[in-house]
Amino acid sequence: MKRTMLTAAAAVLAATAANAKTYDMKCGFVTVNDSQHRSAEIFKDKVGKATGGAIDVRIFPLAQLGTIPRQVEGVQLGTQECFISPPGFFVGLNQAFQAPDAPALFESQMHQHRSLNHPTVRDKFLALASHAGIVGNYTWSAGATAVASRNPIKTLGDFNGRKIRVLATKMEIATLKTVGATGIPMPYSEVLPALQRKGIDGVRSGIIVMGPSKFYTVAKYIYNEKSAFIPSGMWLNRKWLDGLPKEHRAAIFEIGKEMGDITVKIAIEITAKWEKLWGEKGGTVTEPTGPSCSAACARSARAESFAGGAQFQAGRPASAASSRMRPMTGCICSWPNVTAPSITSSGSSFASDSTIRTALLVPATTRSRSDSASAANPGLSRYRPSAYPTRAAPIGPLNGIPEQATAAD
Repeated sequence: MKRTMLTAAAAVLAATAANAKTYDMKCGFVTVNDSQHRSAEIFKDKVGKATGGAIDVRIFPLAQLGTIPRQVEGVQLGTQECFISPPGFFVGLNQAFQAPDAPALFESQMHQHRSLNHPTVRDKFLALASHAGIVGNYTWSAGATAVASRNPIKTLGDFNGRKIRVLATKMEIATLKTVGATGIPMPYSEVLPALQRKGIDGVRSGIIVMGPSKFYTVAKYIYNEKSAFIPSGMWLNRKWLDGLPKEHRAAIFEIGKEMGDITVKIAIEITAKWEKLWGEKGGTVTEPTGPSCSAACARSARAESFAGGAQFQAGRPASAASSRMRPMTGCICSWPNVTAPSITSSGSSFASDSTIRTALLVPATTRSRSDSASAANPGLSRYRPSAYPTRAAPIGPLNGIPEQATAAD
């Protein structure tokens, strides 16, 4: 009896000690004063309160923990607990991470955000690197694509011969190839020095990150092409998560359920701010001329984009991107020399959002043996179901943000 009581007391003391322990959470990213930075600050505050300070979130902006490849490696190996980054930089772990980069796939920033956070997509998308020891906690749409360049770009023809920094996906490289430019993947922290040395002519990213990073001091010309939208997210080391007390782990995922919606609103505000500030800082912003990117144009782009799906899965990303991003000449969400098909759509919705959600997961989801595209490249079907985590119900309308277009879109 006495031994049983001593054993129980020891167990209680061990549990108390475990709960009293402080767990270090280094959270790195390569940008500053953007939605990634603000998201990290809010997350730190919420986690500190939820765990009574047991999880010590330390924030490292501006590539203080290394370049993007080094931080991807760090969060995979466990030398870094948290990395906030666009998912495209994890394409080396799973090709499916580049699916949201497809041009003209989404009508607006909020459309991308809602698609990635739909209950049929979110868990699977955030688990795409679980086989490599990385678990996604939340994701949001950070903003539309734009090109900052050392010399003016006013039309699509001005891209010809230019060397433009892109993120990390073959989809982006193929996208620029269709207009005669060379896409050069490069860690974000190396972009400004490369512009200063004239090693590249410009950078394709979001004004939300290029503004706070002062790219306007070297590449002052913005071509606000908005042909695609760039998501970002928080990615965690799985082994570190496994070592947390279950209540702390649950707190991290509970907070993650709300952080996506919080951060996308911040992203929209910062984008609108910098579209104005860029000019005030001495730069220029060019909005593409010609027909506007109307719903009809974007629907045509969407229909054309799905035609490249099989080629993408079959290991031909250049052909896939060419098909995914070419509706009508002059449309700001399109590229030249292709006549897009017209399609019908009910109401203001694009052609089948369920089809969009399926397209996001096709490279990651195991299909039937009759699916020739998956059979052509089974290596793309690398999604492994994860116990992390059980997530929230479908997202409803966000306070103050319309369902579709916003001022920042």
